[in-house]
Amino acid sequence: MGGFDGGAFTMGISAASLFGSTASAAAAVKIPTAPAAAAPAEGGWKAVSADKAKGVTDKVEISALGKALKGVAGDVFAALGTKARGMLEGLVKSNQMTTEEVSLGLRALATNGLYKRFSKERPQDADDADLAAQGKVLSAAAQRRETRVSAAQDKMIALIAPSRDGGPQDPAADAARTEQVDALKAEIDDAQKEEWESAGGDPSKKMGALFGARLKRDEEAFKRADFGDTADGYLALDDKKGKDALERFTDLGFKPELFKNGLNKFVANVDIPEVGKGTYTESAEYEPAAPDPEPEAAVITDATLMLDEAAKAASKESASKGMAGMGKVTKDARDALDDGYLKLSANGKAADFGKGDETIINTVFSGLDRRSLFAVASNGGGLFSETEQKAALSLMSKQQDEAAKRADPTGNDASARLKAGIAFLDGVSPEEKASANWSVQRAASQLAYENTVRAENKPSLVADSQSPVVRMIKEAMAAKKGQSFEDMAGKGFVKDLAAMPLFRQGVPSVKGYLTIPVDVRV
Repeated sequence: MGGFDGGAFTMGISAASLFGSTASAAAAVKIPTAPAAAAPAEGGWKAVSADKAKGVTDKVEISALGKALKGVAGDVFAALGTKARGMLEGLVKSNQMTTEEVSLGLRALATNGLYKRFSKERPQDADDADLAAQGKVLSAAAQRRETRVSAAQDKMIALIAPSRDGGPQDPAADAARTEQVDALKAEIDDAQKEEWESAGGDPSKKMGALFGARLKRDEEAFKRADFGDTADGYLALDDKKGKDALERFTDLGFKPELFKNGLNKFVANVDIPEVGKGTYTESAEYEPAAPDPEPEAAVITDATLMLDEAAKAASKESASKGMAGMGKVTKDARDALDDGYLKLSANGKAADFGKGDETIINTVFSGLDRRSLFAVASNGGGLFSETEQKAALSLMSKQQDEAAKRADPTGNDASARLKAGIAFLDGVSPEEKASANWSVQRAASQLAYENTVRAENKPSLVADSQSPVVRMIKEAMAAKKGQSFEDMAGKGFVKDLAAMPLFRQGVPSVKGYLTIPVDVRV
C-alpha cells in the first residue's frame, strides 16, 4: 500500500483534472432543470419539507446551538419550548456546558423517554404474558388482603371507640368486645396468610422479583430494537457520559418543568418498530413544547440539515432491507479491530500502520465490509483512534481506485476511469451517501469527469448527482479554478462542510439546487 496520509478518495484528482483546459468550468457546464413532474430521486434525495424536519420552518430562526446539535439531540432541541432552548443556549454561551455536553444530555433524555414509552407499548411475547399473568395473581391477592384487612380494622375501631368514652364499665361487654377484637385480629392474620399462599411465598419478595424480571426483559428488548442508530443517535441505557450530562442539567436548573412537554412530544413522534408512533397531549404543568410546523413551511435549504435528514432516511432504508443499524455496525467493527490486534500480537507483530505494511493493515481490518470501514473512517461513536480512521479511509480509497482501474487497465482512458469511480461511489451504502465526505467526493468526481470529457470532445455519459448538496459543492469547486482537491476539501475524512477551506466564508444554501436534473450532456 506504500503508507497512507489519511487523504480523501481523490483518485488522483488534481487541479488539472478537476478543471481541464476550459476557461471557466462553472460557466461551461450547464445543468438543465427538470420539469415539476420529474421522477423521484434515487437514494432518498429530495426537497425535504419542514414538517419532515420536526419544526424547522422559514419563520423560526435556527440558533447557533440548534445548528450545531445533530441527530437525536437536534430533534429533541427542536421540540423544546422557547424557555428550554433559551436556557440551553445560555449555558453554552456562558461556558457552563459545552455543545457536546448538551448533546449528550439531550440524547440521554431522549433515550430515557423513549425507553419509558417502549416499555409500555412494545410487543409482548409468551414470556411477557406469563409475567403479566403472575403480576395479576399477585395484585389480586394483595387487593383481597387489603379489602379484608381494611374491613376488619374498621370494625375494630368501631368496637374499641365506646370503651374510651369514659362511661361506666361493663365487664361482660368488655369481654365480648375483646373476643370480637381477637376474632378480627385472626381475620387479619388469615387475610395475610391467604395472600402468602396465593403468592407462593413472601408477596413483597415475589413482587420485587417479578418487577426485576420485567425490567430485565424491557431492557433486553430495548437493546435489540433498531431505532436507526447513528453516531448522533440514542445512547445505551447505562451510558456514563450521558448520565453525567443529565446530572449537570439538574445541577444547573434544567428541570422537567422546562423540558417535559417537549421531550414527550419528541418521544411520541418516534416510529417504534412494530409499534409505530405514539400520542402526545400537552400538560399545563410544564413549559409548552415547540409548536408544530405550519403547513406552508419552507423546504430545508441548509446543506448540513439536509445531510442530517438524509442520514435519518438512510437508517430507515437500511432497516427496511433487514440490514443492521450503524450502531451495531460500529460496535462490531470495533470488536473486529480488537480481534485483529490479538492476531497480530499472536504472530509477534505490532500494529504499526504508518509504515504501510499491507500484511498488518489487512490482518487488523480483515473481514470489514464497506459499511464497517465507513464506521471506522467517520469515527462512529468516537470509538476509533486517528490512526485507525486514516487506515480505514485509505482502504476505502483503494477500493475506489481498484474499481476505476478495472475500467481503464491501460491507464489511457481518463474519462472511463472517472466514470467508473463515480459508479462506485453511487453504489455505496445509504449511510455513507448521506455523509459530508461522500458529498465532497461525489462533487469532485463529477466535476473532474465533466471537464475531462469536454477536453476529450466526448459526450457526457454520467448524469449529475441527484443530491442538492453535491451539486452545490460541485459548483462551488468549479468557481475555484486552479485549486487542488486538498486546497478546497482539506486532508482526511470530511466530517463537516463548514470546516472545509472551500467554505471559509460559510456553506452556501442549497435553495438553488432543489430541482433534480434530468440529465447532463456536456
